[in-house]
Amino acid sequence: MFEKGNKVNLGRKNPHAGRKKKLSTVMKEALRNVDANIDVIFQALIDKALEGDREAQIYLIDRRLGKPKQAMELEVEKKVTAADMVQIYQLMEKPRKLLEGGKDAEKDELKQTIRGNI
Repeated sequence: MFEKGNKVNLGRKNPHAGRKKKLSTVMKEALRNVDANIDVIFQALIDKALEGDREAQIYLIDRRLGKPKQAMELEVEKKVTAADMVQIYQLMEKPRKLLEGGKDAEKDELKQTIRGNI
């Protein structure tokens, strides 16, 4: 196939050659136009928003204040009280102390208990 004298695909040009460069050139020119006219573009956007264009209003508010965070609803059967938090902290205190300074046998036993509960 690639032997001397084989004329496979010789003389044919890629029909897409140069498209990337042309697209890059066109994009750069468009961005230069935007940069040169940014004040006019934003003034037109502001004018549309003041005239009542909802999309322009939303865009400007989102740009100025940031988009709102997605709301999440959680259904909880019971509210956590301060007493509940104290109880949770007390339950966590013993394992923390054991892991920090307990004997190796106690640490291993605690780790096995934790792995069994997960």
